[in-house]
Amino acid sequence: MKQFFTFYFPPILWSSFIFIASSNSDPLGPLPESAIPAMKATRILGVRLDNLIWALSHIFIYAVLSFLVARALNQHRYFNAQFFQLVFALSLLYGISDEIHQHFVPGRGFQLYDILMDGLGALLGLGLYAALQHKRAQKKRQQALLL
Repeated sequence: MKQFFTFYFPPILWSSFIFIASSNSDPLGPLPESAIPAMKATRILGVRLDNLIWALSHIFIYAVLSFLVARALNQHRYFNAQFFQLVFALSLLYGISDEIHQHFVPGRGFQLYDILMDGLGALLGLGLYAALQHKRAQKKRQQALLL
């Protein structure tokens, strides 16, 4: 039971958060009304600030999801190319299902661009997980040499 709460519960909780956030028909609702026109008027490298924040939020959310899924599934497998592909596919499929879900939420819609940002986030999360696994393996090798 401890293993479930340590490894499997976090990605379930995070994917539930994504589903609940996607169910909101007005994702900008919590922001003050005066902030929205200012965000739309502000440009960074030619990109509207609201679009940039939107893209970065998708990247962050799916980076966390893929990291958590990799962490949960890595308890039973070695981290290799097939594992990487499996976790990426699961994360991306969840992103696609999320966009399909948003298609049925009033005020929201299916956006291919969001799926691309979800995929980028999943790759970043997996890259971070792989880097941490590599660093952990190096540390274990060094400790084994010192024994």
